[in-house]
Amino acid sequence: MITDVQKYLDTYFADLKSTTDRLQPLTLDTCQQANPELTARAAFSMNVRTFVLVKDKKTFCSSATGEMDIPLNELIPALDINKNVDMAILPGTPMVPNKPAIVIWYRNPLLKNSGVFAALNLNLTPSLFYSSRQEDYDGLALIIGNTALSTFSSRLMNVNELTDMPVHDYQ
Repeated sequence: MITDVQKYLDTYFADLKSTTDRLQPLTLDTCQQANPELTARAAFSMNVRTFVLVKDKKTFCSSATGEMDIPLNELIPALDINKNVDMAILPGTPMVPNKPAIVIWYRNPLLKNSGVFAALNLNLTPSLFYSSRQEDYDGLALIIGNTALSTFSSRLMNVNELTDMPVHDYQ
């Protein structure tokens, strides 16, 4: 199971990176110019809740809601835009507040303090069905930073709350 999950995640995040690479030039446009492409990419990207364009540390265009003007560090304080890639798990997003999401930041290599972030739907239920057929696994936990989403709890957990030792660790 772990090998299958690793392969799936490798492929999924490679596809997501490829998509966000194609969106990076849109950070030079206005939201009105960028929105059709942004919305189309989100619609055809599996499990993407929204793509958001960031320019000069401010969100300015969302595939889900259109024009924005919110500093990224206010919207998602957990993301570090100085990193090329950063991730966080959130308990929800403004439009879908009660469903956990992964947010992933991709810095624009050519434009300082700019880039694209994606909010991704997060659901471990398919893993539950598969892991129930495996004798070696009691469940699954996805950990980013100090936050975990697991099949052991219906809420986000601090990594210190996980009691079992991991069978596999994938980074």
